[in-house]
Amino acid sequence: MTFDPDPASRTMRDLLTSSYGFRRTSETFEGKPVFERDAISLVTLGVESINAEGLERHFRAKLFVFLSKHESASRMPALLTHVPGNWGDETKYGGLPRRICIAPASALRASLLTLKQIVDERGMEYSYGLEVTHHGPYVDTTPSMFVELGSDSSRWTDRRAAEACVLAALEAANAEAVEEVFIGIGGGHYAPAFTRFVLNSRASVSHIIPRHALRNAGGEDVLMAMRRSLEVPKGALLDWSGIDKEDRGRLPKLLESLKITYRKI
Repeated sequence: MTFDPDPASRTMRDLLTSSYGFRRTSETFEGKPVFERDAISLVTLGVESINAEGLERHFRAKLFVFLSKHESASRMPALLTHVPGNWGDETKYGGLPRRICIAPASALRASLLTLKQIVDERGMEYSYGLEVTHHGPYVDTTPSMFVELGSDSSRWTDRRAAEACVLAALEAANAEAVEEVFIGIGGGHYAPAFTRFVLNSRASVSHIIPRHALRNAGGEDVLMAMRRSLEVPKGALLDWSGIDKEDRGRLPKLLESLKITYRKI
């Protein structure tokens, strides 16, 4: 899924159609052409991706991958992947209150490994990693994820970086299933502990509940993260250094009461 006014999204779409075999079909979506390669469709949205509600009325798919810009005050060159969803009531950036999408952990792992491989092989100045579950859109039954190019206008048209995102998205679409999946709890927005865990293991992480959301998170949020994972999680990973002292006391007890095993990382 791409969005024309988003320069990073447009750069990625142009690469897919010019260099990766996506051909225009007779189909359109909201007046814009649909492209296709093998069983993968490339669709341009009429609204910003974080507000793209109702896609399942138009498409039956195994996975939605949103190709998007990432913007931050730090302007850090970054290639990122994550699942959409809101842990709280705030919907300033799309989605529904306290609703999260189905997390495709194997696809997330495939995209992250690809980003790392390309950055390392090409000596690019970009960081790479997972982000926590955040922002819209809300998609009910189709697993969904973002691959993002950041973090300012000087990067959004960087074709080398866009190519890394494109290849990560294609690998996500064809990801092999991983046997071990966990939810993540704790840490900041950019989830470095969970990124390291995935890169240094054969496992993957689906949803990540960040430190700032824990204050208002209860058993229903943890169970939602478990249930809204495509692959059944074996348990939870706790970013122990990324959990506030007041939450360290209650989280293990909460997980034990829910019969969810956990590990500190």
